Amino acid sequence: MRLTLIAAALVTACTFAQAAPVQVFESSAATGVTTHAAAAGIMTRFEVSAGTTITNIAIETDLASAGGLQYFIFNSITGALLYQSALKAFADDGLAFKLSDAFSFDLNVGTRYAIGAVADVVNVQSYVFSGALTVGAISSLGKNQNIFAGVFDDRLFLTDGRIRLFVNGTTAVPEPATLALVGLGLLAASAIRRKPA
Repeated sequence: MRLTLIAAALVTACTFAQAAPVQVFESSAATGVTTHAAAAGIMTRFEVSAGTTITNIAIETDLASAGGLQYFIFNSITGALLYQSALKAFADDGLAFKLSDAFSFDLNVGTRYAIGAVADVVNVQSYVFSGALTVGAISSLGKNQNIFAGVFDDRLFLTDGRIRLFVNGTTAVPEPATLALVGLGLLAASAIRRKPA
């Protein structure tokens, strides 16, 4: 029992911080869904009141079959492409938030962004009618923009895609080498304790 308590104390003391996504924004509840052909999707417009580095995007969508999503960030005013992810594969798992791989992108004060994703298969995407919402420093602006046939369309429409934005957080994770050393030490202590006198 004493060895177990010592081992637990050592593992707790010998940890490192690992990045874990922390959700900082989620759109309001969906008011409907719309079907998109491949290479088309709703882009939600954002601005921030304080600089924010996002690390993941999640879009609520239902792929018609197993397929992939590409996540995009555009300058909402100029239409300039600011970020484009690699295609990420997803199973056909129904209407759910599909999380991007981790990346790092700075949202700056004074710039308006259009953020979203497009699938390589037909998909159904949730939307929020007139979805203006502020959570902390992040504001969705309502009146979405779109991607049609892989091309950004800067016209303003009346809905926003359902979206979540994430930033880096940290979580304590034991270092593997430390765990191995603690395990070896416990084995040695156990062997010494069991040795007949």
